[in-house]
Amino acid sequence: MVCTQPGQNLSSEQKVAINLQVSQILTVGGGFDIGAKAAKEAKATGRAEEIDIWTFKLCEAVGLNIIEKKDYREFLRLVILGGIPGQQASAASSPPTEPPADAGAPAAGGNSPMLDGPRPASGDRLLDSELRPLYARVPSLRDAVEAKDYSLAQYFLEAGRKKNANDPDILFALGEMYFRTKKYEKAKELFSRVKKLQPGRAMAYTRLGEALEKGGDVQKAVQIYEGALKHFEGAVKKNPDDATLLFGLAEAQYGLRQWIEASRSYGKVTQKDPAFSRAYLRQGWILYDLGDLDRAHSLYQKGLGLQKAQSKKKKGT
Repeated sequence: MVCTQPGQNLSSEQKVAINLQVSQILTVGGGFDIGAKAAKEAKATGRAEEIDIWTFKLCEAVGLNIIEKKDYREFLRLVILGGIPGQQASAASSPPTEPPADAGAPAAGGNSPMLDGPRPASGDRLLDSELRPLYARVPSLRDAVEAKDYSLAQYFLEAGRKKNANDPDILFALGEMYFRTKKYEKAKELFSRVKKLQPGRAMAYTRLGEALEKGGDVQKAVQIYEGALKHFEGAVKKNPDDATLLFGLAEAQYGLRQWIEASRSYGKVTQKDPAFSRAYLRQGWILYDLGDLDRAHSLYQKGLGLQKAQSKKKKGT
């Protein structure tokens, strides 16, 4: 476990790595849900600096064997809950146990990941829109993907790549099949090529970063997300009404765990393009983890409904 002195100027990759380590301790023995929601509410009230100081002290105490990990979780819960008017431990310690289907694998104990910890990988639903253009060209691909026969899908896509080695849709879809079969090295190569061919393709950055994270290279993943942030920030300044570019900005913020900024950007996407299903799904997940369950459910169902309608339109063309 790494303890950081409050106020220390850390790089983005250091912050992500530390968040991962802290979340691992918080997930030991079911300790994940202790104070998760309360931590978000406490930080929202302006107590972030105080909490950071106490978190450092408690982390240091664990490192010196002054307290045990289980005690760390309990002390941290008390610190987080302190000073929040009317806040009760029982009400703040149990986030919902069923994340949206797009959330990826849940953390230990069946709960969603803490907001400051590992972000969920993009689920299949986020990638539907990326694969759909190929279904009309390669009808058998749809059947293979829907059956989760990714080896068969790879076969169809490899055949397509022989005909056109630089088709970004085929390269992305092939990278996605390798990602789903946990062949992250091959996936990284393909997503990297797509990013070069189509610098404005947001999910190429997202999936490349996720493949790097899966492979344990957090520092490189953060560099990819930061590169995406720089690219899309510049693009949005020139075209502030472009929903696709705004989605790219939101994805970069999401990758860097800039949750509030990402939620706002996804909201701007749906303002510009009310049919942008993936933005509803992403924002719904963030609001779910922030505890705004009603809005999260509404947005997520909106996204699913749009995807279902869009899928029907494309089928059989």
